[in-house]
Amino acid sequence: NPDQAQCPDFTSAFFEDMRNALIQANGAVDHDGAVASLTASWADKNTRDKERWDEQEARQQVRGPQPGEQAPGEQVPAEQDPVHKTAGKKQLPPVKRGVKPSEVIMDQPAPFAINKLKELSYCDLWYFAPEARKLATELLFTNNEDALTLTRTDNALVLASSARSSKNVKRDEELSWEQVCVASTVMLCWASRLSWPDEHLKILNTFYYKLQGHPMRSEPDGTSALVLYQAKYRRDWHRALESDDEVFNLSAINEDTLRFIRREL
Repeated sequence: NPDQAQCPDFTSAFFEDMRNALIQANGAVDHDGAVASLTASWADKNTRDKERWDEQEARQQVRGPQPGEQAPGEQVPAEQDPVHKTAGKKQLPPVKRGVKPSEVIMDQPAPFAINKLKELSYCDLWYFAPEARKLATELLFTNNEDALTLTRTDNALVLASSARSSKNVKRDEELSWEQVCVASTVMLCWASRLSWPDEHLKILNTFYYKLQGHPMRSEPDGTSALVLYQAKYRRDWHRALESDDEVFNLSAINEDTLRFIRREL
């Protein structure tokens, strides 16, 4: 319910990046002006959320309660409410007592990375490395304000509710070979879980399978060359997928380029 929402403290260190972004976008804005702008933007968004909420409640009142729904104003005794629902609290799903916990404990990637995979877009491998997934899990349960970010409209920077990239992200070129091997495996698992097209998933699987079994791994600077190769070509492959360019077969390793990269190290 947006009526119960509270404006974040935009003077805190957590929102420093947002304040700096506004100051850089508008040289006439100082620290206090950035805070005022963020507060006004949040209030404007909250007002729109309230209007949508009121419209939805009005439509529900006109439609009337459906079978199994609670009529407006009707009080449901707590003992009849399966989750003892109270105002402002979400309803919890029922527990399936016959279902055991998963045998594998794995931290989930950040919402930003999951959204990128859902969009079939490029995402840095770092988000799927163990340290990044652990950080994402900690933030998920300790900082709900992480969902707030700045987005640019035609003529302004405004607040938006969406997953955002991490300040700690590393480019693929900066990862170690061990990080690439682990992160690529996790990324492929999540891509499969998010129903990537079979053809593209198979190409990515084959790409990393060939690199992990490549003879260059045993050569001096071999793994460093493989890290740089996968970083360049996976990024180029996604760029081709998102444009009108002809999409090349990523799983076909360009041995000449790979040897050139190693020589340049």
